[in-house]
Amino acid sequence: MTPMTLDVPPLAATPAITMVAPNAAVSAPAPGAQVITSDAFGVLEVPSMTIMRFAVPLLGFPDERTFCLLPAMRDGLWWMLSESNPSLTFLLADPFISDPGYVLDLTENDERTLGLTSTEQALALVLVAFPSSTEEPVTANFRAPLVFNLATQTVLQVVSRDESHNMRHPIDLAAFAMQDDGLRLD
Repeated sequence: MTPMTLDVPPLAATPAITMVAPNAAVSAPAPGAQVITSDAFGVLEVPSMTIMRFAVPLLGFPDERTFCLLPAMRDGLWWMLSESNPSLTFLLADPFISDPGYVLDLTENDERTLGLTSTEQALALVLVAFPSSTEEPVTANFRAPLVFNLATQTVLQVVSRDESHNMRHPIDLAAFAMQDDGLRLD
């Protein structure tokens, strides 16, 4: 099986996110929206199109399958918030910004599991890890990227067979350009 190279498709527009006042009761979300509670961001009303479901649970999180994927304040960075666990939030990064030569290694089974019919449906992102000290770099897991089928809102963590991909690949967050909108930690 030959590796498939995916270019990250541009998303049509940043989804509209409504921040709900702290401790405010949300009676019912707007049509086509869902309410997510996050320890990092508070209560958010997000478009249903941002809700993604893992086809197979994320490694290390067997009980967490549904997450909200929202753009961060830097282009190519994304927040992934658990739908059921307010304290579980991940920062994800576009691996092609940090490494333009990165090749995503998908098998036919991965493509079937995700229901991919074209590469335009896919978005590949890597999990970012922050160091315990300022002397160490921020890293990302290039060995096991998350692949999203944006059409079906399905996610799969794909463990690459390419041993050149590192689980702790150093990345420079400043390489991701600031954008006008997106979710930001304050």
